[in-house]
Amino acid sequence: MLGLENNAVSLIDYCSAWQDLFAREEKQLLNKLGMIVEEIEHISSTSVPGIKAKPIIDIMVTVDNQELFLSALKPLLDLGYGFIGNGGRRGRLFFVKGNDKVTSYHLHLMEMNGHYWSNYIFFRDYLREKKEIAKDYVELKVALSHKYYNNREEYSRYKSRFVKRIIRENKDIDKCKRDNYYQIYRSKSLFLQRYMDSIVQGRKGQIFFAEEVFYRAMDLYNCNYMDYPYYLDKLLEHLNSKFTSQELNIIFEEQGKTIEENDKIFETINKLR
Repeated sequence: MLGLENNAVSLIDYCSAWQDLFAREEKQLLNKLGMIVEEIEHISSTSVPGIKAKPIIDIMVTVDNQELFLSALKPLLDLGYGFIGNGGRRGRLFFVKGNDKVTSYHLHLMEMNGHYWSNYIFFRDYLREKKEIAKDYVELKVALSHKYYNNREEYSRYKSRFVKRIIRENKDIDKCKRDNYYQIYRSKSLFLQRYMDSIVQGRKGQIFFAEEVFYRAMDLYNCNYMDYPYYLDKLLEHLNSKFTSQELNIIFEEQGKTIEENDKIFETINKLR
């Protein structure tokens, strides 16, 4: 089985053919991208021998700096990759390859030596080395895949908690590139990180935003509606008390950069079509 039906969470046993599929795609990427590329890495669960995974090959392509992102767009489009956005992560562009029913490949275009690049490499290598942690990770994914079979967003959200905990507890943070935004991000609770994500990704609609933050708070803190502010004014008052004005300025600056980056990429793609 090569790909995964859209919106479904279906894990299968490790398949050695995943390495061959990566190698084949790596060769095509190298032929198309040429000297733009610094590294091409097989990442995420299909890159860790012996563990169950969604049968989607995750590939990380790194370039020296973000100025090369635009140069990579046409080669990737020619290979059948569709641009999704950056998910609020400056220094990463996300692409998918497949068809309307099946996604076969995820491609993460990244700046070399950035903290997202560092996190992907660290977590992959950590699971390869620590078999007992890999086993815990698989058990969690299996349980989540049963509970959220038709909800990939929830599946991914709960799985990311495990990933972030492993990185936070075990990674030498000094080895990864840092900026003002990232320093704020890594110093906050998981809930406040989600809040920052929602701002940076530019999600629209105050009511939707209030509901999302409210339900995530209940989920993460296991509290009921009487223990956490629901109405927007109270919610913002509570959240703003958790950040300094300087931190909020940096967060909103990051949002502006993210929106500008996405707009620039989509404008370039429309010209290439």
